[in-house]
Amino acid sequence: MKMDEFSLRIQNLCEKHDYDYNKLSRELGFSDNTFGHYARGERTPDIFTLVKIADIFQVSLDYLIRGTEPNGESLRSLQPIFKRAGITDPSIFKIEIWQALSPESIKQINHHFNFTVNQDLKKE
Repeated sequence: MKMDEFSLRIQNLCEKHDYDYNKLSRELGFSDNTFGHYARGERTPDIFTLVKIADIFQVSLDYLIRGTEPNGESLRSLQPIFKRAGITDPSIFKIEIWQALSPESIKQINHHFNFTVNQDLKKE
């Protein structure tokens, strides 16, 4: 994440939504000047703070971090794969489940996914 682009993006979001940094800091549960550090590129928010900021401004994490919107088509294209496997309501699409996971759990899931893919590729 390029901090100068990120800080400019959150500055613009604050202006667009008429938020000052102190108000946003308090809404995030921080001391008054904490958000200003993010907006000036002096500090990097953790993933949980990024999610809260995205929720407040009603933007995606992709937009907040990269400046681009996610390609929802790629997620929708997974539906037939789950259906073929007999999974009608995949938990992987439920954001509330992901938000409840710790960063370590998310890393473990990613590691397991990569391991499983590699195992299947070795079978071919």
